[in-house]
Amino acid sequence: MFSKKKPFNPETDLEDLTGKVAFVTGGNRGIGYHTVKHLARKGATVYLGSRSEEAGKAAVEALEKEGIGKGKVVFTWCDFGTPDKAKESGEKLLSQIDRLDILVLSGALLSDPRLKHLDDIIQSNHFGNLKLLLTLLPLLEETSDKYGEARAVLVTSMAHTLSRAKDPNIQFKSSDDFKRDFTSDGKIKAAFGYYAISKLCQLMAHVALHKRNTHPNLLFIAADPGAVNTWSDSYFITRMLSPLINLFFVTAEVGSYNSLFCAASPKVRDEKEAYVGKFLKPVGKVSPMGANVTVERSEEMLDTSIACFDKEGMFPLLPRKEEGSK
Repeated sequence: MFSKKKPFNPETDLEDLTGKVAFVTGGNRGIGYHTVKHLARKGATVYLGSRSEEAGKAAVEALEKEGIGKGKVVFTWCDFGTPDKAKESGEKLLSQIDRLDILVLSGALLSDPRLKHLDDIIQSNHFGNLKLLLTLLPLLEETSDKYGEARAVLVTSMAHTLSRAKDPNIQFKSSDDFKRDFTSDGKIKAAFGYYAISKLCQLMAHVALHKRNTHPNLLFIAADPGAVNTWSDSYFITRMLSPLINLFFVTAEVGSYNSLFCAASPKVRDEKEAYVGKFLKPVGKVSPMGANVTVERSEEMLDTSIACFDKEGMFPLLPRKEEGSK
């Protein structure tokens, strides 16, 4: 009489990926690590993006010990801390591959008040990720045309509806709109404000690129991993409280499931209208986007962002004091 939907299982609910090539940023830890693992287990050759060669190669070794089945994992340097580094990272990957079936933009700076320059959160999460995506976009388009499908998956969050990002008057009409200084809010609040705006901009870019996409087999999808504990090991007090924290937050592996659904579930292809261009909460559930994410405002934000790449002195976003100066 009653039926209960079975939970998502990456072992049974993803399609076979033999012969396909995937690239996952932030693949050396957390959600990205487990995304790499399960894509490889389904047969893909997965390029694991990491800024640190040491951490990236250690992650590849750990994954091989854990078991990646019939797939393959390859370290590739990926630094999207600045647009220039992001472009260089993308070009380095392009020199190694001739197809790209799956791109998962999983890497990001968290809302960490310990960061020396809090505006790096927007510079990295939005501008760096966008430049990387635009660098890889031609190969994604080519792959979708030649092999029948390619997917660009953005890992974002509900933070795009919170803090500074929920301001109904927020706009991105000029480069100055990205250069706002929130440090007077206090480090904790300012860090989350920058993070929220970075996630808003990421989602807006996703919406605008989907709207402008002329390749019917290139699928843009945004995934919210949910409430994931990827941070409790960062502070002494949260390490002590980890058992309690884990009662309310899922593990990084479970947090990867929504990204995996977007990247490799056959349901996405079979029900394109339901999923493509949408924002999905765990697992595979279409959710409304924040009020600020309209197509018109998203396209305006994307145009302004692209113009910023060529603007002299645009990066870093806020002025930097010389070391030792007051």
